[in-house]
This record gives sequence, structure tokens and C-alpha cells, in this order.
Amino acid sequence: MKKVISWIIAIVAAIIVFSLLSQLIWGMIKIAFELGFIIIALICVFIIALPIYMIVSRRFLR
Repeated sequence: MKKVISWIIAIVAAIIVFSLLSQLIWGMIKIAFELGFIIIALICVFIIALPIYMIVSRRFLR
């Protein structure tokens, strides 16, 4: 009976540890993905804004 109880405790502890680790890893992946998305978005905005800025600055500097 003691073996069964200790096995149940071990399995429950393993599930808790696994869920915490997977949450941590998933959180890191989400943060990395969001940061990457923000960086890509900023680069795209910069690439789109650069020619517009060139056109506008030429018009206004003349």
C-alpha cells in the first residue's frame, strides 16, 4: 500500500513539475515570438516610411 501511495505522490509531483516547466517554456516562446513580431513590424514600418520620408523631405526642402 505504501508503494502505491508513494507512486501516486511521485506521479502527481512529476505532473506538477512538468506543467510548470511547460508553462515556463511556453511563456518564453510567447515572449520571444512577440518580441520578434514587434522587431519585424518595426523594420517593415521603417522600410515603408523611408521612401515616403525621402519624397516628403524633397518636396519640403525645395
